[in-house]
Amino acid sequence: MQLNINKFDKRNLNQVRAYLNTKFAEIEKETGLKMAIYGINFDDKSFDTKLTVHIPTDASEQGLDPYKLEIKNNLDKHGWKFGVTASDYGKKVSLRGKTYIVIGCKNRYQSNPIIVESKNGQTYKVSEKLVKN
Repeated sequence: MQLNINKFDKRNLNQVRAYLNTKFAEIEKETGLKMAIYGINFDDKSFDTKLTVHIPTDASEQGLDPYKLEIKNNLDKHGWKFGVTASDYGKKVSLRGKTYIVIGCKNRYQSNPIIVESKNGQTYKVSEKLVKN
């Protein structure tokens, strides 16, 4: 991929993100690490972003994307704040007649810290009360 950038904008930052993700995939293949960038802030001449790198600890984590690996690890590290634990990972919960699976938590989300996933792979933030029931 050839990148010839004179000024950063949303369009070419999408190209930069795609290029970086391609390179991250190469590094992941070589090292086994999981890598992702989040939240690009930019002006005309520079951008900054958060780079997250995770070490998958077992075979079940190898197939997880970096976001899902991060929220799974957060469930273990921060779930106690919301009365949930790592053992709640994979637990089926029902909301409005639909079934979801607990896949992690975001400790910064105080009102709806638990992340669940629907059958089609869509993720949602829900209250910890849903998991405790």
